[in-house]
Amino acid sequence: MKNIMKLYLLSCALILAVGSPGNSRAAANSDVPQGAWDIAKAQVFDVGFKRCGEYWGSFEKKPPPMVGSDTEYQFKNLRMVIEKSPFGLSTAQKMNGLQWEGQINLSAEVTRERVAGQKEWGNWSDGYVAPNMGLTVQEVNGKWRILGLDYWVLRAACPN
Repeated sequence: MKNIMKLYLLSCALILAVGSPGNSRAAANSDVPQGAWDIAKAQVFDVGFKRCGEYWGSFEKKPPPMVGSDTEYQFKNLRMVIEKSPFGLSTAQKMNGLQWEGQINLSAEVTRERVAGQKEWGNWSDGYVAPNMGLTVQEVNGKWRILGLDYWVLRAACPN
């Protein structure tokens, strides 16, 4: 239990947030390389979210075989967070060219949603409630990539 608590505290200490998603500059003493921020912003944040006045907007088109209605989202104080893998890299991963790995997460102060095309919004909910597909950012042999984009369903849009 003690080791789990240490791991949790270490993970919390490694969480680095971009205060404004439009600003991908990592902190000077950050454990998250600038390349990780750049690719995450370009392939996740800029694809999935659009600034709409004081809110951020997004649209989820559910491709088959997903069931349910397409959904529109609004977020207040949306942030992208990249957390360095707390376990480090194994010898095999390093020998396979993996140089860095982390998880991309999204957070928001509040979120609301509605079925696409409807007039009425649902109530505001605390936190981020849209799909967050467990995206991983990696540097492999000097090149950055994101795993899980096949399931990234959010597209930047300003709901009317």
